Amino acid sequence: MADWRAALTYPFGSPERELPVVTVWVCLLLAIVAPILRIVSALGLLASVIFLLPVFGYLVRLAVASEEGQAAPFLLEDPFGLLRRGLGGFLISFVYLIVPFVLLLVTIHGAIYTDQVPDPNSFSVLTIYAGSTAVLVLSLTGAYLLPIALATYGQEGSLRAAFSWSRLRPVTTKAAYFAGWAAGLGIFAFVTAIAVGLSGVHRAAPIIATAMMAYTLLLVVHVWGRALARAR
Repeated sequence: MADWRAALTYPFGSPERELPVVTVWVCLLLAIVAPILRIVSALGLLASVIFLLPVFGYLVRLAVASEEGQAAPFLLEDPFGLLRRGLGGFLISFVYLIVPFVLLLVTIHGAIYTDQVPDPNSFSVLTIYAGSTAVLVLSLTGAYLLPIALATYGQEGSLRAAFSWSRLRPVTTKAAYFAGWAAGLGIFAFVTAIAVGLSGVHRAAPIIATAMMAYTLLLVVHVWGRALARAR
């Protein structure tokens, strides 16, 4: 119980107290609002990525600090380094998580909206099932490896290290890491479901939902960081 109480208060445990949580909250809110403005579609998406860079940079720092048993790191220390780490963290997350997720969406879209209705006993149905299952496994694998990759990148400052199987493999088979990863994923999925459910309730829903997600992101990364500390 003491460990969970410490984990729940950890996002506010830096010398800057609530500043990192509030900053992540504002960045998430701006990243959502930018594409909605639709002034220029491409620029809106680019603005969203720019607003997310400080978030990714702080999450990388947070993963390292949590693994090393340190207090939540400063946000405003070395802002250029924060953005550089944020760009690296975004690229790593894109490869590990977004690409498999997009493939999964394409597979599901193709299976649902295809013009041809395949015979249930035909080979094409087996192909669809096999393809969607493979992409789902790829997505889960990417999500499982992502925390290790981000922490490794934060420690070594090398994108190559984040994709080095020799650095990732020793942690992947540890029960301590799997338990912490599953707990963090469960928390994230639970809060995300609540945040999505709030989307159509009130005009203030995006503000409330992004606040929930800001705190949850920092909490989940801390839980993963502690799991990495036990597994290494």
